[in-house]
Amino acid sequence: MTSSYFSPKEGSPPSSTPLGQPGGTVSRQTALSTRISAVLSASYSDLDIRNALETLDARGIKNTPETRRQLRLDVQREVIQCNGDIVKDFGQVAEQLRRIGTVIDKLNQTFADLRSHVNAADSATVPVLSESSTQLAQKSQTETKQRLLDAFTAHFTISEPDLVLLTSSAAPVDDAFFAVLARVKRIHADSQILLGAEHQTLGLEILEQSSRHLNAAFQKLFRWVQRELKSSAASAAAGGGGVDLEDNPHIHAGVRRALRVLAERPALFQSCLDFFAEAREHGLSDAFYTALTGAPPGGASSEAEHIATKPIEFHAHDPLRYVGDMLAWAHSATVSEREALEVLFIAEGDEIARGIQAGIESDPWLSRRQQQQERDGEEGTNEGASADSRPPVFDGRRALNELVARDLASVARLLRQRTEQVMQSHGEDATLAYRIANLVSFYRATFGKLIGGAPPSSTLPTDNHNGGDGATAGPAASAPGSPPSILDALASLEASALRHFRTAMRDHVAGVRADLSASTPVWTAAPAPADLAPPDFLDDALETLAALMRSYDGSLATTAAGAGPADAGEDEGFETVLREALDPFVEACAKVEATMPDPLSRNVFGLNCALRVRDVLAGRAFAWRARAERVVAAVDRHVDALRELQFGHMLGAAGAGPLFAALPPQRPGGAAEVDEEELLALLERPEFAPEALARAGQRLDEWLPSGLMDAVERLAGLRDRNIAQRVSEEAAERFCEEFERLEKVMGRVDEMVGRREGLEEREKLRDLLPRTSGEIRVLLS
Repeated sequence: MTSSYFSPKEGSPPSSTPLGQPGGTVSRQTALSTRISAVLSASYSDLDIRNALETLDARGIKNTPETRRQLRLDVQREVIQCNGDIVKDFGQVAEQLRRIGTVIDKLNQTFADLRSHVNAADSATVPVLSESSTQLAQKSQTETKQRLLDAFTAHFTISEPDLVLLTSSAAPVDDAFFAVLARVKRIHADSQILLGAEHQTLGLEILEQSSRHLNAAFQKLFRWVQRELKSSAASAAAGGGGVDLEDNPHIHAGVRRALRVLAERPALFQSCLDFFAEAREHGLSDAFYTALTGAPPGGASSEAEHIATKPIEFHAHDPLRYVGDMLAWAHSATVSEREALEVLFIAEGDEIARGIQAGIESDPWLSRRQQQQERDGEEGTNEGASADSRPPVFDGRRALNELVARDLASVARLLRQRTEQVMQSHGEDATLAYRIANLVSFYRATFGKLIGGAPPSSTLPTDNHNGGDGATAGPAASAPGSPPSILDALASLEASALRHFRTAMRDHVAGVRADLSASTPVWTAAPAPADLAPPDFLDDALETLAALMRSYDGSLATTAAGAGPADAGEDEGFETVLREALDPFVEACAKVEATMPDPLSRNVFGLNCALRVRDVLAGRAFAWRARAERVVAAVDRHVDALRELQFGHMLGAAGAGPLFAALPPQRPGGAAEVDEEELLALLERPEFAPEALARAGQRLDEWLPSGLMDAVERLAGLRDRNIAQRVSEEAAERFCEEFERLEKVMGRVDEMVGRREGLEEREKLRDLLPRTSGEIRVLLS
């Protein structure tokens, strides 16, 4: 395949055109060149050529002259043979199509015959079908009217036995009664639909009749509930069975169901709740009195009952425990009361709310009043409140909290009276009053979580510390619109306890003043203790303050106040106590300190008092934060003063005071920055005379061995020995620094003296005072 089809013959010389045949030779050469050009210009990358070559290669044809001559003929013969086969196959297809056409013609004829038969049958059955359709439609209408009549009769009419069961007081209130009542309510609601239809007269008659039946049924149900509650209370009082409303707040399922239904008549529902609350209030009051005394009010009990009840007044000899037991009993009663009533107001609150809403909508006067309230609420929302924030018709939790609060009203009054009696009988005990205030604060927050209202956000109520006794114990524990009297009573008790605390503290302060100074109303005449220790009145005040801090730290006040940033509310809550129980005594110590003539004694006494206060306050974070700045400032002030006094004492005892004072002022560069003339002028000063320097060196040597111990001994009255040691060492360090400066100045003076003419024979200062700063540091360390 790679050999050329037009290979030239070897050895043939190039042809030349004879002179005698010029035209034929030119024509043959032109045809040959055209053929060659066509072959050479053919693109072997063309798809058709490539396919032809692949076909030839697949046939295995050899490239011979015979094959090249017969190639065209062979190809044409094969094409003709293939065309003949195709024509033969299409002939068979045409024969089959003719057969199919014959079958289709026969089918068309059969379909035409069937159409004619169907049209004839349809024409014969049309009248019969029309008549039967009319009769079936009439039958359907008749059956529909019959069903409608039966349904209307069954739905909108009540049988005579059901009416007797619904309205007769002799009939029991059971499941059958509630079933009939529910059916009558459905009739009443559905009759309003008839008013909008064509049969308005029938709708009015049914509406009037159902309304009459409903009113009678609700009146019967109301009387039955009242009768059940009264009979239960009477039977319990007589020792019989039944539900004891005065000892047991649980309401049995039948009465709870009746109350849910009565919610559709808000007036009747409220009357039942009022009766229940009144019975429970008396019951809890009697139970509380029995728990206090061991005997029921108005009657005597057996000895066994006295022993079994364990009266609070007999076994709670400690006043704080007595108040705590009363509060614990009230809390336990509140928990039991709430748990018993949650079944009615929480689990069934939605049904009660729906019933009250239905009753309001059915009563035109109540509906009109609600609409007026809604309009007032919308006017309020225009001022900034949201319309969705209006309270619901019935809030189960709020109703529960109000009812429990009403049940505990008498208990709250009795609790307040007994607690006031305790505080009056222990009027001089400020610690007891404050502990009672913290205890009441704890229970006020606990009761607030139980029966509504937010617990106090900060701690105890703050007072008007301008001298008035009016403590603000706001009723913040009460929710708006609800009367939780137990919370109001606890808030009042808390405020009263704080008033007793402040009164007792002020009386104590006045008594201490009278004991210390009977001649003057101020404490300036109070003598300072001989050992410079904190006075007894400060120790007594700090002991009382420690007890108050323990009470405050153990109460709920620190927990509630600790929620704010940096516990700012907690600090403010204890600020009142610090003002009453600490500040007057600290001021008294300051006045005693001011009367002391000796600065050392004055500062030691002041530092002892400040350290004593710091030690007591540092144990409680809330108290320390409130007074940390003042106490730390006082301690630092006295420590700085003592350091100066110790340094002055060292200068005088060592005899180095005049030498240090004669030195030139210290400059940033030290002695090297002092002018030479100024240094030479020291030689003319009497402090640097040879005799004076010799005496100063001798005195310094005598003082050094015991200098630091003598300085520490001067602070023997200081209770904190670590501070005494530290102050003395800091003063000694400052003495060493000053002596090192003196040493450098004298060394430079000696150098200048050695360089000046006429001064070479002058005795050197360092020879007169040979002690070095290193030696002094060692001896004073």
